[in-house]
Amino acid sequence: RLSDTIGDMTVGGRHPLTRIMRPPTLAVSRTVARTIFDAGLTLFVNGFESTEDYAQKSLQAMVGALQNGIYRRNETVRKGAILVMHMSASAKYTARALDLLLTANERRPDGDPAKFRVGRIEDYLTEDYSQTMRHVTDLSLR
Repeated sequence: RLSDTIGDMTVGGRHPLTRIMRPPTLAVSRTVARTIFDAGLTLFVNGFESTEDYAQKSLQAMVGALQNGIYRRNETVRKGAILVMHMSASAKYTARALDLLLTANERRPDGDPAKFRVGRIEDYLTEDYSQTMRHVTDLSLR
């Protein structure tokens, strides 16, 4: 288990390990959902959009990929959008693009409709929220 390796650490006063999982390649099936829940995880979350940061050819392209996930065509914020990014050698523009985008966002005045808020998934879940196998079997998953 990862917790056995990194120990009881915190980041910003919170434990970074949760019982939430994102399936690889954003692929979800009944088997994947069953496996997630059988492993003791309580929630699986899929991304709204992959930035495909591992394939971006420039910083400008990476910033554009982030903006496409955050904003609709009419430049309004996609509330609740979950963007998938990677920490790998091939995702070489991700950190810098995020820095540029987040810095520009912080400079926007409050009330600007293009200003977005970054949050943790746990911040949006209520105590009584649950995903169970009952929900999974009712879904028409691939």
